[in-house]
Formats: sequence, structure tokens, C-alpha cells
Amino acid sequence: MVIEFGKFKGKDIREVPLDYLNWLADSSRNNLAQVENEIERRELGAEREKLEKERRRFDDARAACTQSEE
Repeated sequence: MVIEFGKFKGKDIREVPLDYLNWLADSSRNNLAQVENEIERRELGAEREKLEKERRRFDDARAACTQSEE
């Protein structure tokens, strides 16, 4: 495997110092966690918007029924 970015770009992974590989692994885990959190936040936001639209439609339909009964 060839490192594709950073200080050792273009180097075979077997040529990269262990401390850099440890740093890369820690950094990757942290970045992955942050990316996963952002994906979850956006998906939950989209789901919340969908539920709010459905609630507004229901409220509008209920209000229309109430007005027609009067």
C-alpha cells in the first residue's frame, strides 16, 4: 500500500515510521467518528423535517375538518 497524502506521500507503508502510522490511525479514528456524527446529525435533521411536515399536514387537515363541521 502506498501512502497517498501527507508527509510520506508516495511512500510504501512499510517504509513509514511506526510513530507516524500510530498518529495516522488515531487521527483517522477521530476523523471517522466526527464524520459519522455529522452524517447522523444530518440524517436526523432530515427525518425531523419530514415528521414536522407530516404533522403540519395533519394539523391543517384537522383544522379543515373542524371548520367544515361548524
